[in-house]
Amino acid sequence: MFRKIYRSMNIMSFVTLAMTTILIISACYATFNKRLEVEVMAEGQLLKRIIDMSGNAYIDEIRPVVEGKRVTIISPDGKALYDSREVASNGVNYLKRPEIKDAFADGEGSYTLNNSAFYYALRLDNGCVLRVANEKHNIATIFADIIIPIIFTVLLIYVLCIFFSKHITSSILRPINNIDLNTDDYSGVYDELVPIFKRLSGQNREIQHQVEKVKREELKLETVSDNMNEGLIVTDKNHRIILANNSLSQIFDMAKEKMQGMNIDDVLCDDSFKSDFLRVYDGEQLHKHLMIKDKTFQVFLNPVFENGIVKGAIVLMFDISEEMKVIGIRREFSANVSHELKTPLTTILGYSQIINNDIAKPEDVKKFTGKIEKEATRLITLINDIIKLSRLDEEEHSGEKTTLSLKHIVLDVIDALSERAEGRGVTFIYNGDDTDVYANYNQITELVYNLCDNAVKY
Repeated sequence: MFRKIYRSMNIMSFVTLAMTTILIISACYATFNKRLEVEVMAEGQLLKRIIDMSGNAYIDEIRPVVEGKRVTIISPDGKALYDSREVASNGVNYLKRPEIKDAFADGEGSYTLNNSAFYYALRLDNGCVLRVANEKHNIATIFADIIIPIIFTVLLIYVLCIFFSKHITSSILRPINNIDLNTDDYSGVYDELVPIFKRLSGQNREIQHQVEKVKREELKLETVSDNMNEGLIVTDKNHRIILANNSLSQIFDMAKEKMQGMNIDDVLCDDSFKSDFLRVYDGEQLHKHLMIKDKTFQVFLNPVFENGIVKGAIVLMFDISEEMKVIGIRREFSANVSHELKTPLTTILGYSQIINNDIAKPEDVKKFTGKIEKEATRLITLINDIIKLSRLDEEEHSGEKTTLSLKHIVLDVIDALSERAEGRGVTFIYNGDDTDVYANYNQITELVYNLCDNAVKY
């Protein structure tokens, strides 16, 4: 504010001085030219009286009196009888000149030629016209001798204005600069500004309250994020990290304070991730797997919108290394189970074919059926183990629930058991309206299946 007021006062001082100087010079110029016209007219009146009384004989004697001016006597036919600067008989017809016309017609006349010369004409008693002329000087000519003192004076006044402007500006702002918005003491403040400072003081307290509130919320957010097991990154529109939690710090073995302000590309040095991250700033939601230090992370990338414009991004990193190991173990288990199932089934099939084709001796049939029973028991044990593992796995993921049609599930189970039910002489009858249940599909299907299967068996 000081600079603005100070500069404004200096500009105002300069403009005022410039306009004042121009007005003074213009007034002096106008006054000078007016006085010149008055002098010419007075001298013309004087010459007229002399010539009317004494004739043309005195013109040469009074020439020193009108030195610097042009005196001309024109006859009624427009010819110059006398010219103080030119030969009288120059052949010029002066009747066309406006001041000569007015003098012959009205007794006197005046004319200014291009603001450079003033002509004054009077009709003499002998019928001729006396004309007195003097050149007008322009401003540069008139003030050529005093222009340097004028410039020096203006500059001196301007320097003084600069000095006083600084002093006045400081005195104006001193009460404002001394205001403490944390108090309600407005003594020494301009009365016009007291309402403004009261509002500013109230706003200042409100801002402080909001700042403290934001700090508390920021502390809560930091506490929550630091206690998350997942890595969290929040970036701004320039891809710079503005928030990183402790889990992320542990993943990259880097202090989170150091991460803040860094470009996310410098932290996640993965070319495919960089291209995917650019897609997030186009408004896409993505997830992918990322390998970091022999660990597998599932990364979710989501844009942050403000008024429909992407202003940043949120990155969540879940450590799924153990899940990936479990998946590997399951694949290995499935391969082993396939082999374990194949062996007893092959044995059962072989002995069954020997018996069915009457290849086996009667005394060996019992032996073969015993082996079939043994392999079948082994197969049932293996299947029960698989079922138990499957149940344990389902219990682990029992949270995956959806809205299901109970009627469709029951009808599917009836269809699956219809052949066995017909063999045992059992008939399924479905009564009732359809009902939606919110449950795990596998669990509810197994429940209905067990109920119907027990009904068929018992």
